[in-house]
Amino acid sequence: MPMIRDRLGRLNVSESVILDNEIHGEDNREAFAAIWQAMNEHQPKLNSLGVVRQVKTVALATEAQEPLLLLPDYVAGILQAANSTADTLAKSRVSALAAKRAYERLKRASKFGEFSGFMPTSYFEIFPNFKQYARHRAP
Repeated sequence: MPMIRDRLGRLNVSESVILDNEIHGEDNREAFAAIWQAMNEHQPKLNSLGVVRQVKTVALATEAQEPLLLLPDYVAGILQAANSTADTLAKSRVSALAAKRAYERLKRASKFGEFSGFMPTSYFEIFPNFKQYARHRAP
């Protein structure tokens, strides 16, 4: 992630972003990458601080191609193992103590947030007001 100051003293941060390719359809992938690039560069707070982010590339990859994409799955597994009353680690090579220690480290991280409750997963659960505009009315 190269950082260079321009003639105005702004810090220019160049980024290459890799996202999970579970988005179906080439048109959807291209639209997502273009939206990500446009929205990611529009950062008024950072810009006011003299930091300009520029996305050089937005790539979609599988977990096999980019192993860091597995990180959320590992974190979810640690949380499930640490919070479950069942013996979720019975057939695992990870001990309950190791899962508990990893969970404690996660809780101390400034960017970690744990929540429970309903998590919307469908488009119309996330954007209910757009259901009326759908070509094929979803339930």
